[in-house]
Amino acid sequence: MRLQKILVVGSGAIAMATAILLDSLSNVEVVLVANENNEPVNKATPERCFAMSKGSISVLKKAGLWDRLSPLVFSFSTIRVTGKSSSDQDCTLDIDAQDFGETHLGCILRETILLDVLFSKLENLNVKRKNIPYLDKQNNTIKPLLTEYDLTIVADGRAEELIKWVSPKQSIKTYNETALVCDVYTSTPLKPVAMQNFTSYGPLALLPSSQNSYSLVWSLENQKFTDLIDWGDDELIKFLNDTFGGGIPPIKELSKRSSFPLFRYHAEQYFREKCVLIGDAAHRIHPLAGQGLNLGFADLMALYNTLLATNHRDWMLSETKMLKRYECERRKENTKVIIFTDLVDKIFRRNHSIANHLLSLSNNSMIKKMMVNQAFGSKNKLN
Repeated sequence: MRLQKILVVGSGAIAMATAILLDSLSNVEVVLVANENNEPVNKATPERCFAMSKGSISVLKKAGLWDRLSPLVFSFSTIRVTGKSSSDQDCTLDIDAQDFGETHLGCILRETILLDVLFSKLENLNVKRKNIPYLDKQNNTIKPLLTEYDLTIVADGRAEELIKWVSPKQSIKTYNETALVCDVYTSTPLKPVAMQNFTSYGPLALLPSSQNSYSLVWSLENQKFTDLIDWGDDELIKFLNDTFGGGIPPIKELSKRSSFPLFRYHAEQYFREKCVLIGDAAHRIHPLAGQGLNLGFADLMALYNTLLATNHRDWMLSETKMLKRYECERRKENTKVIIFTDLVDKIFRRNHSIANHLLSLSNNSMIKKMMVNQAFGSKNKLN
């Protein structure tokens, strides 16, 4: 069969991982093109961290990246969810890896580390990298350049015009919320516990990213974000120490803070003709469950398996029935996570008495397992 050419659009982790993994297919040439903003491929926001699921780790192993990444992650064995009822009573749910016969539930990986390793791997492969326009905005049609490729994979949510061409209809929800993020440094080593507290301001997560630091992600309603934006470091540190009590070591300092607006987006179609959407080009969810990147890696693994089967049959990579199989599988799974995340956010944000009751019920081992499996994606279930 003749050589088939794949164009991967994007400059983030999912785009680079896609190029690396697909380069292993036989009779395939991969070209990675940056988004139209022409940002450097290996640039990242320093404060951003990812909670990596077991499924994502499997993808990184498949791509030959995990040996370099594994010494650089911080694993956690427990997820602790806390909140207060309408009567101001504390309620707590501990989900421990030992309950499922595991040594850990996941790990935290800094984006800068992930992108550096991906970029280094690309340097040693045959993947071509170009900065080229891929859309004729004036005519709102794909340029002839796109037709030169047998398959185009869009892995960047900023490629808006191209995404709209593939999926003219999209489900978009604005949460009217802002995420506040920063690094939190402790005076003594911390435990391998990921913390989630449903504060009166909004869900607040502390993800253990090293022996002496957490990555903080706080989802705030816009008005409450405006109220808190003037808090000094001392005031925020006091709030965190009071909120988590003895569950975390004393906090000594914070990094510079940053923020971004929260919204949910889901494409109605995942492919059109010879163009496929994956990662945040296909969906973007609330950071409450920390599953955005994991869903992207799950998309990539499903698409890789689909293209591998297509390649073995000596079919064209854009074979419609195979791309439809990918779309049906991933849209169904991503929809489940979106619904679950929106439901949890709504319940814990708007009705603390119901939240308290659910936390009590969640101490049932069967319900715990269901929650963990849903949070980590049904394709990455814990046994």
